[in-house]
Amino acid sequence: MKLFGKTKMQQFESVLASLRKRAALLADKKITAQAVLDGAIAARQAHMIDGDLGDERLALKLQSSVDSAQSCLVGIIDAISILQSQIATADQALATEQNRVKREAAAAEIAENVAEVERLLPDWLAQSRQLADALRKLDHTFEAGQLAGFVSGCAGEAEVAVAVVLRELRSLPKLIVSGDRPIPHRPEPVAPVAVIKPVLTQLFTLHAIQWTDEHGMLRHLGKWRDVELPAEAAECALRLGLCAPMSDPRRAKLVNQSRGHPEPNWINDLDTETGPDIAKEATAVEPIQHSAFTVVDRGGPFVLKVAK
Repeated sequence: MKLFGKTKMQQFESVLASLRKRAALLADKKITAQAVLDGAIAARQAHMIDGDLGDERLALKLQSSVDSAQSCLVGIIDAISILQSQIATADQALATEQNRVKREAAAAEIAENVAEVERLLPDWLAQSRQLADALRKLDHTFEAGQLAGFVSGCAGEAEVAVAVVLRELRSLPKLIVSGDRPIPHRPEPVAPVAVIKPVLTQLFTLHAIQWTDEHGMLRHLGKWRDVELPAEAAECALRLGLCAPMSDPRRAKLVNQSRGHPEPNWINDLDTETGPDIAKEATAVEPIQHSAFTVVDRGGPFVLKVAK
């Protein structure tokens, strides 16, 4: 197998793919060999039960078929076992090479960043001290003098701290390549989750109501107020006559004419459809359709005497 011109990882990947392909072919051959062995055993069994037991030639032929098929199957099974061991070894080698490549890439990135710090540090220190000197010339203003001292102090502390940190950072790439230090990992950026805003219906309350809003919070509001309700709660409020559309003429006269926080015994629950006004609506009687007087027979007349 020609592997020239490929990286070490590509070589491992190619060998592993070849081994897995061969193992798959042997697995198919194992199925075929098992079927052949089962057929040979069945033929030998049939001869022993129903055949001519005196036909030694046929018996030897059938036994030979069983031995040959069994030998073939055992050979395939042994080959598959060896291939599985080779696949495990190649898989481990590939994982080791992948880890090595990752470590070398991380080490190279760190070394590049360290070099960038070393390149930028002298200029930053020089400019910081120049800024401190310029501010110090203005120290007749208290704030300018304080700022000069702060900038100068930061530059001095940073110079000492970086000298200590750089000593460790310079050796870090080698430690990562050798496996003595883990590969630095930064958290993966989290994709923003699209929040679907629920559709709310704006209504005018005619009675005190209570409902569960789109965030799962229990809310309540008094009568004669503008309110935004989820679709299901809005449908319930309109159906029960607890709210009216914003175009209702009563809104112009009554809006904000009551307290926004009603007493608990006034509240109608839109989630459970319970409350004083809902119960009143459910038990309402039919209105009187006429005013005709109905005579009730209460017996004959009697004289009422009053004592003098």
